Amino acid sequence: QCREKSGTSNCNTHSGEGNGRHMCAVSIRRKRKRDHLFVFFFRMAHDADAPSVPNPLITSVYLQRVISASFGGSCVVLLVTPFDVVKARLQGQKKRALNDVPGSRLNGMTDAFLKIRQKEGLSSLWRGLRPGLIMQLPGSALYFPIYEVVREMVLEREPSQFWVAPVVAGLVSRTITVTAVSPLELIRTNLQANEVADASIHGNNIASSFVNIVKRHGWKQLWGGLMPTLLRDVPFSSVYWSGFEYSKIKLKSFYKKEELSRSKELLLDFIAGASAGTLASIISNPMDVIKTQRQMSLSPRGCGAQ
Repeated sequence: QCREKSGTSNCNTHSGEGNGRHMCAVSIRRKRKRDHLFVFFFRMAHDADAPSVPNPLITSVYLQRVISASFGGSCVVLLVTPFDVVKARLQGQKKRALNDVPGSRLNGMTDAFLKIRQKEGLSSLWRGLRPGLIMQLPGSALYFPIYEVVREMVLEREPSQFWVAPVVAGLVSRTITVTAVSPLELIRTNLQANEVADASIHGNNIASSFVNIVKRHGWKQLWGGLMPTLLRDVPFSSVYWSGFEYSKIKLKSFYKKEELSRSKELLLDFIAGASAGTLASIISNPMDVIKTQRQMSLSPRGCGAQ
């Protein structure tokens, strides 16, 4: 690790073997610090034996992860938005706001699907889709690179603390990401949780919605519900990543390395992710209810609005 481009070692070029070792260690630490900063923005995956420098847009690990995470996240948003709408309506409804309206109460997921479709139309199940899709790019661009860098830094300092690294990395990366996309989350939740969104919010014009919210409610309202969102997402991320890493290693330990095909490895990763996600969702659900009711409170006419 201490070789220069010429191929000769620089660890013993200094006077004395001890001094050489010290300078070698310092050189390694400085190089690692530079690498962490470089990875955070645009880490390039270079092949040492390649005859020419590859195209950075193709070989960048950072861009590959951002693009793949954004694409995968967008597909997930398209598929699960109807469930998000139903969840937000169920979490946001309040008995005192619904007792005077016969048949308005939503009794479970199926009943909510049917009543929303009958009363508001099928397209209402995809309310908040636009801000949900827009959130994917900045969310992925921040979350995954920060997670990887922090995880590597923790493992470098404490290699034995394998289970602590994903917890710390998930906590830091999720805190930064949630804070950054909170205004978009506010708009999406308000659209999904209410039959009639706040007058400040236009589902088809995100920029106009931001301007209107600032004019009517103040700029702080853009981060309304940030604290319950952090209390939901940070524990979720920590539980999910630690559970995922543990389950993945545990499941793969039942197979020999030569028995693990790519398809089988993908299946095991899916099982580990689903198990960890289920546990994390159960733990974080109470804060999700509080977060929904806090962010839907802009609307005076919405179901359960304050």
